[in-house]
Amino acid sequence: MRLWPYRRYRLHSPLDANDALRRLNAALKPPLRFFGMYMFGDDEFHGEIIENRFKMIRMTSYRNGYQPVIEGEVLPVRRGCTVDITMRMYWIVIAFSIAWLGISAFGMVAALFMPGMCPAKICGGHFLIPAFFFIAFALLMAFCFCYEADKAERFLERVFEA
Repeated sequence: MRLWPYRRYRLHSPLDANDALRRLNAALKPPLRFFGMYMFGDDEFHGEIIENRFKMIRMTSYRNGYQPVIEGEVLPVRRGCTVDITMRMYWIVIAFSIAWLGISAFGMVAALFMPGMCPAKICGGHFLIPAFFFIAFALLMAFCFCYEADKAERFLERVFEA
């Protein structure tokens, strides 16, 4: 499991690029426009295809702000096509995560360099509380993203016959 929730990879499909885009279009539902990451869904993928690029998300029956936004491009090659795929979190979630992890890291560093702090006191709450928040948040973020990204990866492999 990667700690930063971001994936970039390439699928090779035996399908023609146009056939691959048609199959993806048949599997996608129209995009939801009103705060899509907070609307409960039907565990289906919603998105749109513009020329040879696509952008989609999975609508779940539960809230998960860390679910991936999936963007891709279908490129024709000699035998079939390749699909370049990028999975990332929503930009607002990325900004919040960086702020949370940055504040937690600052708290750990500040606890180490506090005036009068001796090594025996590092085991106290001054260091352990921000360290716990940093580690717990990073693991939660990675797990919630990877859980949904694995489902999306299996969906894309099935659609593109990769």
